[in-house]
Amino acid sequence: MQKTVLITGGAGFVGSHLADEFLAQGYRVRVLDNLAEQVHGPGRTFLVRVVAAEARLTLHIPRRAYVERLPGIPTIRVFEAVGAGACLLCDYWPGLELFLAPGREVLVVDSGEAVAETLSHLEPAQARAMGEA
Repeated sequence: MQKTVLITGGAGFVGSHLADEFLAQGYRVRVLDNLAEQVHGPGRTFLVRVVAAEARLTLHIPRRAYVERLPGIPTIRVFEAVGAGACLLCDYWPGLELFLAPGREVLVVDSGEAVAETLSHLEPAQARAMGEA
């Protein structure tokens, strides 16, 4: 069975190169990105298929600089993934429960070990249900 990865921000410089690398390794790649001019500049065109719900889940890891400069404020990627129907796995931030219901709409973890534990027990049907919540 071919593995699928979802890359949020995959139309940008880093994401597109990451997609190329995964494709070269035989993965199916799905990209979720905001294609507005204000994000990628005017006159740019992209051919991007956005199919977040095909991935088992989306793991959100914010950049360190973002976490340090804006603690407690989620990045837009969280909402893009949830809005696209993906099962979301992320760390806790103050106020998360104001936007998403932990355990029903988002899986909250606090370490690499917790990510591995969650992945080992997450059934595809559960991930789909969370993406649809």
